[in-house]
Amino acid sequence: MNQKFKTAFIFLFFTLVFLGIFQQYTHLFKVRPLGGVNLETSVNFSVKNFLDGSFQNQLNDFIKNNFGFRPHYVRVVNQLNYSLFNEIETPIIRGKNDFLFEPAYIECIEKGCFIEDSLSSNMFEKLEYIKEKSIVPIYILLEPNKARFYEETLTLKHRVKETGYDRLIPFFEAHQIPYFDINQYFIDLKTNSKYPVFTKCGIHWSLYGATFSADSILKAIDTIVGFEGRKFKIDSIELSTKARKTDNDLNPLLNVINEIKSDTMA
Repeated sequence: MNQKFKTAFIFLFFTLVFLGIFQQYTHLFKVRPLGGVNLETSVNFSVKNFLDGSFQNQLNDFIKNNFGFRPHYVRVVNQLNYSLFNEIETPIIRGKNDFLFEPAYIECIEKGCFIEDSLSSNMFEKLEYIKEKSIVPIYILLEPNKARFYEETLTLKHRVKETGYDRLIPFFEAHQIPYFDINQYFIDLKTNSKYPVFTKCGIHWSLYGATFSADSILKAIDTIVGFEGRKFKIDSIELSTKARKTDNDLNPLLNVINEIKSDTMA
């Protein structure tokens, strides 16, 4: 029994190796590339890099990264780690209910994401100067933060009392600079919005949330400039359970077999 198992294992191993080599040189089968990975398509040879050993290192990395069916093998391993150990092999944070987050947005809540005082003062001075001298009205847009919006799905290491975002609001109000806080706007809509303004697997606001915001932004601009500009009209809403375009930009980066399913989106 043991001998049969060893024989079967050796046969399977060499079969996989042979198939990988065959695919690497023939590209007979179409393989979906790994998300977020840019691979070298060739290796540059020169006498210099051959003698100093860098060519051999490049060639080794090239063969390793371009081995036939490698994306499939990577996805199998990643899926096992994800399903059995709840581990993600890419720098993506998974919150409760399978919400995915870009780490930088979480760091803004945990660490504050402050602008350096020198840069902050310079920016405020420029805004004041533009407000006084420019004939074009200023209208500041504060983009939403998915981690702030879905903070209840995260386990934060630390929560700062004040972030860079919190510093901006009082400045705009004190200097009467018009602004649109889309972050707070979305939070106010959170319980009433019919469809998600952030999706589970998107980095930024959803297509629905962006469209909703654009309509509000145009109306606010009309008020500031004093006349009615061009408008767009939403005559229908298409629903889908499959995330589209930027509503799904984090999912492919997981490089797993079964990607996270989305809720119903507009």
